[in-house]
Amino acid sequence: MVNIRALVAGNKSGRLVPASIPIGNLRDDEVLVRITHCGVCRSDLTRVRSIDRPSAPLIAGHEIIGEIVRAGQGIRESRVGTRVGIGWQSASCGRCPWCSQGQEHLCLAQEETCVGRQGGFATHIKVQAQFAIPIPDVLPSAHAAPLMCAGITVFSPILRHAGRTRPRVAVVGIGGLGHLALQFLRALGCQADAFSTSPSKEEDARAFGAAGFFCLDDGDALDKMSSTYDFILSTTPALSDVTGLLRMLRPRGVLCLAGLPRERVVFAVEELIGFQKSIEGSPIGSPGDIAEMLKTAVEHGVSPRIECFPMSDANRALERLAGNQIRYRAVLVQDLETGE
Repeated sequence: MVNIRALVAGNKSGRLVPASIPIGNLRDDEVLVRITHCGVCRSDLTRVRSIDRPSAPLIAGHEIIGEIVRAGQGIRESRVGTRVGIGWQSASCGRCPWCSQGQEHLCLAQEETCVGRQGGFATHIKVQAQFAIPIPDVLPSAHAAPLMCAGITVFSPILRHAGRTRPRVAVVGIGGLGHLALQFLRALGCQADAFSTSPSKEEDARAFGAAGFFCLDDGDALDKMSSTYDFILSTTPALSDVTGLLRMLRPRGVLCLAGLPRERVVFAVEELIGFQKSIEGSPIGSPGDIAEMLKTAVEHGVSPRIECFPMSDANRALERLAGNQIRYRAVLVQDLETGE
């Protein structure tokens, strides 16, 4: 049994406090990773500050970069020393139809990295080896971290709907997810427009690759975009009524919700029935998808805009995130004592 250092949310205040916790023995199919960087996702903030958190203590964090320092008996010892990234998923069953097809992220028995188990706000983590994805040498760790969740969350649906057909695309919400979506769409040769409630983000959006920029609060502008897009990727949690976005789709267009809305989503069903439009959600992606995303990021210079904090200062990072003061991703840099 190994003890590690971690930042724990153990009460409703949401404040993280340092603690020493047991990590347990490695299973044959697991690796132990010494964490060097961990991104801060809005879902981490939600879980840390949730008043109905199902169990405590909670260790958040699922955009992890680190080095494999130990391997289970079923894993090649040569993997020790490899720099890897870990995202939202840390295990799957390996036997179901989804796992057999290389779609492990759809496994009904999957384990999430920081749900019911320890996450990345810590010195070490253990995960199933296939979910510790090698990081290309040229990709800096601080910039690789947000790609492990934010990056794959947008890359996966883009690859399905826009990676090969080059449709007309809109990205709604220019934040931690949206600024990466625009870069990946540009990398794949797609023309994309950006929609935001913040006019001040226009310059950034165009720098990230947007061909056009529109304010979500401008009803007239939205009306003019009726039947314009084949694929709309919504990354904002602020929208509850998506009828206006559906009207912007062409026949057989797809609206993908990648950002988890704060409220229940409503829409006019006739917008779906009339022209065979559809709404889908998108989780993360498979280990194979993540590897392809990292390769694309390296080849085309896709890079998150980040603000770094010492891991011991994670509370300040969460406070800035809660206040919408981060543009566009926060990353914790390891400074906790490892105890080694």
